Amino acid sequence: MGIQILLFGSLVDVLGDKHIQLAQVKDTDTLRLALTSTYPSIRDLKFVISVDKKITVENTPIDTTSEIALLPPFSGG
Repeated sequence: MGIQILLFGSLVDVLGDKHIQLAQVKDTDTLRLALTSTYPSIRDLKFVISVDKKITVENTPIDTTSEIALLPPFSGG
């Protein structure tokens, strides 16, 4: 079973969709490795990983019910 990942901003432009799927991973460190291996075009892009609507700052566990999102840098007014 895999996980669905929501994409935002420039990541949608680079990958061509608002969602991608990957094989189940156990944590955000493993997810980042799987992402850059599967999608080399994002290797040099800056983004943070959100798990269950919380931006991660350290390695975070992921399970099959986790909501995962990749968020590029953003600004606004």
